[in-house]
Amino acid sequence: MATHVEHFEKMDNNYKILLKTEKYYLNEDLLYNFMLDFKKLLYDIIYNQLSSDIISDVNERYIRFYCNYIKNNILPLCNKKIEVLKTKLEKEENVANIEKDNLNYQRWVNLEDDYYAMVAYRNLKYYAYYIERAKKPKNRIWNKTMVLFESFAYYADEMILNDKVDKIRASFMPSMGKTYFCNLLCSFWISYDKEMTILRITYAEDLAKKFTKQISNILQSERHKKVFPKFNKEKKDIFAENSAFCIKLKGSEENNFNAMTRYGQVTGKRGKLLITDDLLKGKIEAGNFKLQDEIVGMYDSDWTSRADDDNQKEVHVGTMWSNHDLLNVIEKRDSEITKFEMDKTYKYTKTGFEGRAVYIGVPALDYDTDQSTCPLRYSTEFLRRKRDTIDPYIWKAEYQQKPDEPEGLPFAYSKLKTYNSETFPKEILEGRCECRVAIDPNRRGIDYFVCPILKRYIVNHDEYGNEIWSDWYLVDILCKKDIYKNLKVLLISKLIKNRASKISVEINTSNELPDLLEEDFEDNGYFDYDISQVYSTDNKETKIAMAQYDMRDHIIFPAKGMFASNSEMGIAMEMLTTYTFEKKVEHDDVPDILAIFTKENIGNDEENGIEVVSRL
Repeated sequence: MATHVEHFEKMDNNYKILLKTEKYYLNEDLLYNFMLDFKKLLYDIIYNQLSSDIISDVNERYIRFYCNYIKNNILPLCNKKIEVLKTKLEKEENVANIEKDNLNYQRWVNLEDDYYAMVAYRNLKYYAYYIERAKKPKNRIWNKTMVLFESFAYYADEMILNDKVDKIRASFMPSMGKTYFCNLLCSFWISYDKEMTILRITYAEDLAKKFTKQISNILQSERHKKVFPKFNKEKKDIFAENSAFCIKLKGSEENNFNAMTRYGQVTGKRGKLLITDDLLKGKIEAGNFKLQDEIVGMYDSDWTSRADDDNQKEVHVGTMWSNHDLLNVIEKRDSEITKFEMDKTYKYTKTGFEGRAVYIGVPALDYDTDQSTCPLRYSTEFLRRKRDTIDPYIWKAEYQQKPDEPEGLPFAYSKLKTYNSETFPKEILEGRCECRVAIDPNRRGIDYFVCPILKRYIVNHDEYGNEIWSDWYLVDILCKKDIYKNLKVLLISKLIKNRASKISVEINTSNELPDLLEEDFEDNGYFDYDISQVYSTDNKETKIAMAQYDMRDHIIFPAKGMFASNSEMGIAMEMLTTYTFEKKVEHDDVPDILAIFTKENIGNDEENGIEVVSRL
């Protein structure tokens, strides 16, 4: 008995002969009937002989071979034939011939549709196009926007079918179809693998419900059933569960799809694939860094622990609203531990971790040519007018996928000098440095007790033998909501360990702390220090405003991500980088005490003629 390979090779050989035989093009029925028989053979091979509830690796390779064969060798012929018949039909004037030509045209359209469905069985882009064929042409989005999703579709196939990609982070301008594309990705994946579990997270409950409803509708659609014939059943025979936030296919052990909001309960929900989709509401939350850090924290602790092993896949889509949002944090974190490579095939796409992570950010207007990247959806002229009329911040973030820091943040990371583990001075590591601190105490533990620890080292000497110092490096900090009595053991140990030589203490309502410090230093046998009391008649805003330029110019801060966000340094840097003059902030203790440190140390050095240089 002949195998499917032998049957195929025979038809393929006849097909090649057919393409060289003129009579097949002259005899409409002969050509059509051959292509119809070829379709029936391929359909039987793909769906009946090779597909089953559990498909072996060998059979899967054959399925993909046949699907790609159709895409590369048969669809081009069908499309060419349809175009010829369409042109002929448009020019035909004889009524009898019009009816005959139309019947011939329609049967080729139907045949092409059958072939196309088989390609979509193992190709997400073709699947997306095919599902949309149920819509009227004017309502189809992919005809206009798929140009933006080419790399997303390619790498999603690499993730789903070949397990060659672990993470996709993609951002696009509004109304391009990113959420719809992710819905199609979900329906495609759980149809390909009935044991796939997907956890999808967004900011609003109505969006979570919309995801679930649309995926459910796709799974029940006639188009989907044609691509995946096993779904060609009644609704009650497809789902074990089909609720507002959950889909479970019959025969699956776990829920295949769960949708939830960013604050939703994840306990008990599995997710071999995590999808985050528009986690922020828009500009209204772009400056809410506390919320964005909470989201990053939930991603780190909750969302990425939903898989059964360490091979959880991730897809993150949305708009880059700020440098603090999850889309940017993921890319920045990865950039510190992998080398990015620009994709040679797909523009606006780069890869990391040897191709296992993909980063896509498609602008509305090309960065170099200033032309629309999706002209069938938005013309260049329309987008340029949009750019000229909306807030520049909105344009850069929502449309160009390159957000600036929100206005009014004098200490945003992008404005600070920073160090990392590679640029940190060896002189400080080896202890060849000077340490100074400033202390902002509190009496009741309502505000933070803050003590930044900064160090500098001698870079060189000038021609007169005077020391030339480096900038100050913020190397440690005590930042807790507590009083000195409870913190003194920790504080004293930090100051002695770092050999703090000058201690500036802000005096608010009480001047007892300097005396307490002297007593505790004496008890620990430490005498190599000088304590100064700092009084100020200026309010905090004025102090910070006056010191901000020297703080940015002469203090070097730890780079974002060097310390955990919930560590004392992480909390302190959050206070500093999110401080604004434009509104009352919840905690301003860190920028306030750094302003005092700056006035007491940096300003005084410059007044005394001591040269300070930066090596950054």
